Parts: sequence; C-alpha cells; structure tokens
Amino acid sequence: MRPLFAIAGVLLLISACKHDDNEPIRKFTSFQVDSLIVIAENPTAVLSPANLTDDDATNDYPVLNILATGNHGETVKISLISESETIRTGDYSSTIQGNGFRLGFAGLDYNLQANYNYGTLNFHITSVIDTLIEATFDGELIDTTGTISPKPMEKGYLRAVYVRDTL
Repeated sequence: MRPLFAIAGVLLLISACKHDDNEPIRKFTSFQVDSLIVIAENPTAVLSPANLTDDDATNDYPVLNILATGNHGETVKISLISESETIRTGDYSSTIQGNGFRLGFAGLDYNLQANYNYGTLNFHITSVIDTLIEATFDGELIDTTGTISPKPMEKGYLRAVYVRDTL
C-alpha cells in the first residue's frame, strides 16, 4: 500500500507542475538605447485601413500604430505601413515613408526617432498568428532638436495583439 501512495504522490507532484496552456500571452516591447533598457507592457496596436476616398496620398495604405508606455514613463510609438489589408511577416524599414519609431521621455522636450527623414529603423515581423504579432527591431535614433547625439537602438523585441480600426 505504501508504494501505491508514493506513486500517487509523485504523479500528483508532476501534474501540479504541468504548464497551463490557457495562460494569457504576455504582450510587451523591450529594447536598449545606450544603457537605458525600456520595457513597456501591454502595448496597444491598431491597424487602420487605407483611405482611398481623398486626395491625401499619405493615407493610401493600411497603417499599424503601436503605442506603449515604458517602465520609467517613456512613450513609444511605432508606425508600420502595410501593402496588404493585413500585417504580414517580413521587413519594415524606415526607407519606406510611413514606417517609423519614436521614443519620448517624460518631462523632456526632445524625443528620439527613426523614420524616412531621420535615423534608421530595421523592423522585422517574425510571426503573425491571427492578430498576434511578434517582431525584432534595431536601428539608430536621432534627436531632431540636436540636443543629444544619435543613439543606437538594439535588442528590440515586440509582442502585441492588434485590433482593426473600423473608421
């Protein structure tokens, strides 16, 4: 009888350690700029459709806007232009007008950015499952006021769930 209780105890211990597949997926973005590590939990991501009804050529493609607030009050904004109605895996660089990254700091009058005109952004979406996207990114961020020198952005990672803007 004692060996039976021992086996039951071991099985109970093993089943208690089993991973729960119903755990919510952690959504966040993180990256490093110089010695600053920014971690922003639960970014909001909205895919806005193209607007072909006006004369404004800047809104002729769907845009994914991602907003997040960092662990020290930093504001993070990422904009990605899509050539299709959905977001797909692949590269989204700042050499395409409309793709960009902006990092703002609480209480400071400057921000660091990478877009078509300033800096560089190398954004690579590695996975798209339904509306869950995962991506890596890096680049060089520029302060357009000239207050601080250009800063390398490294080790960027993003996991977010986007919603569609119905306009």
